[in-house]
Amino acid sequence: MSLRSKVGTVGALITLAQLAVIVRDHWLAIPGRHRARLQTLVTRSRGRLANLTRAEQAELRALIAELRLVELARRAGPVALGAGRGRRRLF
Repeated sequence: MSLRSKVGTVGALITLAQLAVIVRDHWLAIPGRHRARLQTLVTRSRGRLANLTRAEQAELRALIAELRLVELARRAGPVALGAGRGRRRLF
């Protein structure tokens, strides 16, 4: 394995670790009872909204909205795309 590929592998692992920390922090910012309920509903749905009642579907949508995925993408995106490594930031 060449030095260049080793550096690339290490860089990829560092990027994955940074993303894991960002996602973990984002997840833990949600109240524990909401995280638990979200997990319960996702498990019950088995990936299909039709497996939930209408009330549960509405609750799941509200909990997903609480995840603030746009904010997560704004925080994780620059890390995933390598911003700061000689590339010009657009925003």
